[in-house]
Amino acid sequence: MSIIQRNGYASTEAFAEQMALIIRAYIAHTARINLDEFEDSLQSMSPEEQESLAAVPFAQSLQATRKSLAAVPGAHIESILPYLDRLHRMLEPN
Repeated sequence: MSIIQRNGYASTEAFAEQMALIIRAYIAHTARINLDEFEDSLQSMSPEEQESLAAVPFAQSLQATRKSLAAVPGAHIESILPYLDRLHRMLEPN
């Protein structure tokens, strides 16, 4: 019996699907927080600085990024919230 089956998953596919949902929810949650903080920091910039930043490809992709993050169901994100500290520890680079 594999470690995946010993942990209650019927198959590696079932495990992979569940893990993908968890990782997507984690990424969406943390990315939304970071984007909110970044956009809040833009408010302290002068209009000229904001206009210059708007021309940068990274800034132009923010709306597309927000749209992608919005595709993650809120229920998935809510389900991982009790485990955020553990997920942060597990997923942070060494």
